[in-house]
Amino acid sequence: MKKKLILISIVVFAGIVVLFIFRRKTDLETDFSRNVSDLNHPQILATDQHNSEIKNSKKEILLFNRQNATFTILHNIFQQKKDTVGVLNLNENLRKELIINIDNYGNEIFLFQPQKKRVFITNFSKNTDSVIASTTFLYTRGSLIDKESFIVKESSDNLGLNDVFAVYKINQGDRVVLENVLPKLNDGGIGLDGFFASNGDGRNIFVTYYTNEAFVFSKGKFTKSFAVIGGKKNAPEIISKRPGLYSMKEIETAFSENGEVFSDNLYILSNVIPKGDKRQGKYIDVYDLETVKYKKSYFISDYKGKPVKDFAIANNLLLALHDDILVQYTLQ
Repeated sequence: MKKKLILISIVVFAGIVVLFIFRRKTDLETDFSRNVSDLNHPQILATDQHNSEIKNSKKEILLFNRQNATFTILHNIFQQKKDTVGVLNLNENLRKELIINIDNYGNEIFLFQPQKKRVFITNFSKNTDSVIASTTFLYTRGSLIDKESFIVKESSDNLGLNDVFAVYKINQGDRVVLENVLPKLNDGGIGLDGFFASNGDGRNIFVTYYTNEAFVFSKGKFTKSFAVIGGKKNAPEIISKRPGLYSMKEIETAFSENGEVFSDNLYILSNVIPKGDKRQGKYIDVYDLETVKYKKSYFISDYKGKPVKDFAIANNLLLALHDDILVQYTLQ
C-alpha cells in the first residue's frame, strides 16, 4: 500500500455509492517532533493473509479476509494464546457486495454495505444472517456504537452534496441526524472522507484522510474535535463531471490510513514522516482521548520488505498485517 497510489472516487448515481482506495508515496514530511519507540522482535502469527484486515472489538481480535470472504476470530489473544481460532465463511451473495467496514459484538459480525443502504449481521456461532438495519440515505462510512445502534457518514440528499453524521437504532429504523460538524463542500464526501476508529464501547472517532481532523462521538453524540499529525497540503481538489459523480483532480495520499481505539487511547497508522526520515516503515501515533493530546508514537519497520497496512491492539500486544503476514509485537 505504501508505494501505491491513493485514489478515492465516489460515484453516487442511480442510488449507488462506490469507493475505491489506492495509495502512492508522496511528500508527507512534517516538522512535528514525535516521541518514538521502535517495535522490534516480531513474531509471525499467520501467513497467506492476502487482502485482509484486522481489528479489536471487546475481547476478541477479528481477522477478515476479503479475498476468501472468511472471518477468523482469535479468542484467546488477550491471554497471549493462539490455539483457539474460529472461522466463518460468508455466503455467496455477500461475497459479491461492497463492504466498507466490519465490526463485531460478541458472536455477531456487522457488515456495512453502502450500495444496499444497509448493515448486515451474521452470527458467528449459529452461522445465520439477516438484514438488521436499512439507512435512509446513501452512506460512505459506518461504525458500530454498541449492540443497539450504529453511526454513519451519509449523504443527506443522495447526491453527496451535504455529508452529515447520523445515528440509527438497530431493528427500529430510528434515525437521528447529529449536529452538522462538517462543512458543506458539495464534493460527494471525498474532501472529508476518512475512517471510523472504535472498539464497541460507545466511542467512535472519525479521522479524515486528507485533512488532519478527528471528530469524537460518545454514545452517538458529538463531543469534541481535535487535530492529528498531518503534512503540509490542502484538501484534495474535487471535480464533478456530471451530477452525482465526483473524483479527485489529482491523486492524493492520506495523512492517516486507519486506526483503532483501545482503552482511553486512539491509535492512528500514519503516512506522515519526520523531515529527512529515510527509514523504511510507518508510524502509529497515540492520542489520549480524554485530553485529546498526542502522547507517543511507535515505529514499525517494514517486515521482509512489506510495510504494515493494518493493525490491532490487544493489551500490551500490537498485531500488524504486513501485506499477507500477520505479525505480533510487544508494546513497551
